[in-house]
Amino acid sequence: DDVMLTGFSKEKRLQLLLKTMKENKIDHALVLADIPAHPKEKMLSNEELLKLIEQHKQLHLVGKIPLVACQNAAYLTQIRKHIEVGNIVGIKLYPGYEQFYPYDKRCTNVYNVCEEFDIPLMFHSGDVMYKGNLRYAQPLHVDEVASAYPNLKIIICHMGNPWILDTAAVTSKNENV
Repeated sequence: DDVMLTGFSKEKRLQLLLKTMKENKIDHALVLADIPAHPKEKMLSNEELLKLIEQHKQLHLVGKIPLVACQNAAYLTQIRKHIEVGNIVGIKLYPGYEQFYPYDKRCTNVYNVCEEFDIPLMFHSGDVMYKGNLRYAQPLHVDEVASAYPNLKIIICHMGNPWILDTAAVTSKNENV
């Protein structure tokens, strides 16, 4: 069944996004493979999202790289190809959901790809839902990555809520965040 538990199919969600963009005179938007709203929903893959938005040039994909794929050469080669042709304009990692710290050495290849192509790296940070672990989602952990990779453009998603002051400290210390 293609209907999410939230009550909307991915096609319906796409149409709602496009309608909202038009109503609010928004020319471009980023589409992310975000964490499902319910444990029984599945996260769409980069390829599924690219297929869904391929006819809509005003939509741009921020791809995801699961932790298990961060050292997978074939997966990273596919990501690089998508970036090279403009299909993917940024990468998002989900430390709180996949239970790793942002400074985990397994992510080094991802940081290098983002630097090489000068695309932003987003970290899901702060609040997590049903299966997440808050200790990995604290924004202070991004500081070590920002310091080690000063040319890497980093976005701390959701302002690290509820650790907004920690996010402010990381952003004021690191020009690349």
